[in-house]
Amino acid sequence: MKITCIREKLLNGLKTVGPAVGGKDALGILANVKVEAKNNCVAPGAVADEEFDCVELTATDTTFQIKTSVPAKVEGEGKICLPGRFLTAFVDALPEGEVVIEVNEAGTKAKVIGGECKYTLSAMNADEFPVMSAPKNGDGFYLPANTVKEMLRKVEYAAGNDSARKVLQGVNVCTTGKMIRMVATDGKRLSMVECFFEMSGAKEVSLGTLPREIVKELSSLLGKMELGRDVKITTDGKTVSVSAESGEFEIMAKLYEDAYPNWTKVVPAKVAFTAKAKREAFLQELWRAEASTLAGDGRNVKLTFEKNHVVMEGAANDISKSRTQMEVEYDGEKAQF
Repeated sequence: MKITCIREKLLNGLKTVGPAVGGKDALGILANVKVEAKNNCVAPGAVADEEFDCVELTATDTTFQIKTSVPAKVEGEGKICLPGRFLTAFVDALPEGEVVIEVNEAGTKAKVIGGECKYTLSAMNADEFPVMSAPKNGDGFYLPANTVKEMLRKVEYAAGNDSARKVLQGVNVCTTGKMIRMVATDGKRLSMVECFFEMSGAKEVSLGTLPREIVKELSSLLGKMELGRDVKITTDGKTVSVSAESGEFEIMAKLYEDAYPNWTKVVPAKVAFTAKAKREAFLQELWRAEASTLAGDGRNVKLTFEKNHVVMEGAANDISKSRTQMEVEYDGEKAQF
């Protein structure tokens, strides 16, 4: 098996799957990237009837998997497993231009060559690599990549870090025929965002809770996609798959098994009051009020809403105090929290 790739494209592919490669303590095969050379595959970003040779890269820890493909010249199809972190470091160190990966007939050694530089790596049998199975009979739908990225950005900060309540580390997703909703909470704060779109089927369905790993890496990969691209989300209730329609990547993960808390119970049934403010101006005034709390035990800011304005006050014991205010759209009774 012999593969020839452009260094930059191969390096980008290895960095894409890198987060799913096991760390220093990973056992055997899980510290590897499966490298599969294929003829006549559709390269990322190409139209469906354009076929090229490619190398498919896959990394997993058995609960989380990332796969991508890179255009290549393939002389002899085949597959092999190579140490992920060494392979990435070697390709990164090579000069710009073409990179050649040659595997011996026994499949036990691989040479990584670029310019006058050559590295040698021990290889493992790709048949032993634990590739995750795609969702079986799962419902799938398409969404604009930028929409998914923005929804994740608006909720992922509220997810928790408590290992004892792992389900709160993720983002819960459900959908109806016309809406998708994402929710994250750590038990103290909660963020919920909804996006309306057309999708077949009117029944509300819970897609499950996306693990923290897939949320983090998906946000990163979506940020690199071109505007106007779609992603496909598929799940069978146990596993979720998110893939770029143009083929740049596929992320798969096992959903958290524990039931997500009924977050609707903490959301007030009736709105006590509503105020509107310019977002950037509000954040700036809040930051100014918070500056006086840095020396205190807490980071609390008191907000007092009165007609057409809000007062923000902060304090740190007897050391410092702050007070600022700004105009808002508000015409109700005095409200303070």
